[in-house]
Amino acid sequence: MTQIQIKPATAADREQWLPLWQAYLRFYKTELSDDITQSTWSRFLDPAEPTTLALAWQGDKAVGMVQCVYHRTNWSIKNACYLQDLFVSPEVRGKGVGRQLIEHVYAAARAKAIAHLGATERLQLERMKAAAKIDKILDALKESCAD
Repeated sequence: MTQIQIKPATAADREQWLPLWQAYLRFYKTELSDDITQSTWSRFLDPAEPTTLALAWQGDKAVGMVQCVYHRTNWSIKNACYLQDLFVSPEVRGKGVGRQLIEHVYAAARAKAIAHLGATERLQLERMKAAAKIDKILDALKESCAD
């Protein structure tokens, strides 16, 4: 397998992100309007917005995505990071791409001195079903982000 690179999205990446986003929505049997999709994309590119997108690249093809929202929390003076959406293309699942995307989020959260990193209940349930080895990685990384 070609090496995977995780990079924050740029304006030039929309055509690579869109099929991943649509596949993610289909996976969860969800539909969103084109207006919401366009607004979501625009937020990723606006530095004033608290939402971020990183893509996993295999050569010149995006094969995974992770979307996060940074926000205040009442449990700490520091902000928190909410890992909202994680998707890996079926052809590269089971090869560590999801782990790399999650590690990217933790590294970014540590760099911003984030107090807490959480995930959607849906993502947490999928993670619980998926791989115990990812749980071990997440636990170790969570400890490194603790207050």
